[in-house]
Amino acid sequence: MRPLLLCAAYPPELRAIPESLAGARGVALGVVGIGAVAAAVGATRLVAEIRPRAVLLLGTAGAYPGSGLPVGSAVVVSEAVAIPAIPRGVAHVADRRMAGALRTAGARSVRAGTTLGVTADRRLARVYGRLARVEHLEVYGVAEACRAAGVAFGALLGISNAVGPRGHAEWKRNEPRALDAIARVLERARPALVSPRTRA
Repeated sequence: MRPLLLCAAYPPELRAIPESLAGARGVALGVVGIGAVAAAVGATRLVAEIRPRAVLLLGTAGAYPGSGLPVGSAVVVSEAVAIPAIPRGVAHVADRRMAGALRTAGARSVRAGTTLGVTADRRLARVYGRLARVEHLEVYGVAEACRAAGVAFGALLGISNAVGPRGHAEWKRNEPRALDAIARVLERARPALVSPRTRA
């Protein structure tokens, strides 16, 4: 059976994976790298090496102003967009079965935007918030790698901060809460995720 690949931008984020899932048959783990370009390259390498049936990206995200998403909540990505360079309407749509399993397990559905760097400017945060509800630096790159390889893609993110000038400090303080939120959803969704039916 081809495995489900659970991946993250950097190793500490893999701590969100419950032992019952990390050690399950048919599950592989990997690190893609930080930032959109590194993540696209890293995901391409992992997909070529592991040949997964699906990829689920895990990590923490910032909530844009007006999103209504509290710190410590979990979100499942319905669409990934690049901000601001890609024309409006160009988006990667996540695998519906995998996203549905994560929604059933308690994650809220969002559109996620990838920028070239963490947005610290309040004005830009408001502008970008019209295009997506959360900011995550790797989601678009991983989605693009999966699209190119014809592999089902999904992303589960924990909200660690509000996007803006205090975002980095909030992320450092709240990362454990965000990862705990992911872990709870993964534990509830484990039966559906390890099923080979969860694929495109």
